[in-house]
Amino acid sequence: FTTAFVLYIYRHPVSRSKMMSSESATPPAERLQSLSAVGASVQIKKDISPIKYFRSGIQMEKVARAYAKEGDLERAYKILHRFITLFIEKLPKHPLYKKAEASRMKEYSKKIHGALDLASDIKQRLSDQYATEYQSFLERQKRNEIAKLAEAQSKLEECKDYNLKSVTMDPVTDDSQSALMVIEEQHPEDSMSDYCKPKQNYESSSSIDSSNYILEQRKPSVDRSLKPATNINEIVSPTLDGLRCVKIPERLPEYFLAVVQKNTASNIETCGILSGHLMKEVFQVTHVIIPKQHGTADSCTTEEEEEIFDYQDSRDLVTLGWIHTHPSQTSFLSSVDLHTQYSYQIMMPEAIAIVCAPRYNQTGYFTLTRDDGLDIIGNCKEVGFHPHPSHPILFEECKHICLDSTHEVQLVDLRST
Repeated sequence: FTTAFVLYIYRHPVSRSKMMSSESATPPAERLQSLSAVGASVQIKKDISPIKYFRSGIQMEKVARAYAKEGDLERAYKILHRFITLFIEKLPKHPLYKKAEASRMKEYSKKIHGALDLASDIKQRLSDQYATEYQSFLERQKRNEIAKLAEAQSKLEECKDYNLKSVTMDPVTDDSQSALMVIEEQHPEDSMSDYCKPKQNYESSSSIDSSNYILEQRKPSVDRSLKPATNINEIVSPTLDGLRCVKIPERLPEYFLAVVQKNTASNIETCGILSGHLMKEVFQVTHVIIPKQHGTADSCTTEEEEEIFDYQDSRDLVTLGWIHTHPSQTSFLSSVDLHTQYSYQIMMPEAIAIVCAPRYNQTGYFTLTRDDGLDIIGNCKEVGFHPHPSHPILFEECKHICLDSTHEVQLVDLRST
């Protein structure tokens, strides 16, 4: 199964837990700048038509709005910044940009203006949030310093009290005081705290003042107000390594195989597009769109892709991956499949590939490995079937999906339209 183009816009998502330790200590302007910087990595290919880039952009804008609606402002802002960079800075330099269909360009221009307005609004909200977090960090730092000074002063006072008691119980003569000074000069490594420790009275243990041991037994003071402030992006859906859960109707593969049974019986691959929504902080697959296509025993190529986009637009659906059959093979991702999955996964890190192998009664749910798979396939310039290294591992079973028995799926067969 081959797709029409690849858009270099996503890289590896960063786990929020890894960012939390330093975010509040970073000035707001720097945090915003780091979010905006990801847009600079957007690239375009001159052999891909501007219209197809625009179609991908619409998907990006939809996902960004869904994230913003769910309160995931940082991720929404990153996607919007990529979108804006692509369509305002990069795409106008495309050699075919001025030849694009005027009506379509007008439609996409409205999307761009809408994305600009949304990005501006999110930027202001993030700026306010970051300013609050940074101010909170500065205040916590100040309280922490005050607490440390208070603790040091307390120790000093206890040392003074102890020395005063020592003078009262055992007055020091001028000669002994001079001797003590000589000892201190000869052993400067002995700290003040060493002289604050009580001396053991071997003559009478009952004469030991237990209060003198407080200094050594004291536990460090804890200021509960120093607990890290909650970041807006902590309050998000359950994720696994930065990826949101994708819920897949449990019987989706069964229904898909039933619809494409004729092709499978003829040893012809068939593909479909997984579409859905961001619902209650997880991605829910609600539709499988089967486009017009041409298939063989080991490949299939979509046709008239505008029909897919129009259907998705009319129902506000986003692409969540793809599904296809291996009529006579096992369930795995071929070299061509790896490139197809790459084109989905860099646009939507959560995107998955479902491979149905009815002859072997297998159904696989796959994703490219975060580091090796994305990097190696992204840098591979080969087309068609070709070898890839067997090590490191390039794809794996998805860990961020769950099979859902409570939702049905709608199969839309555009082949007959």
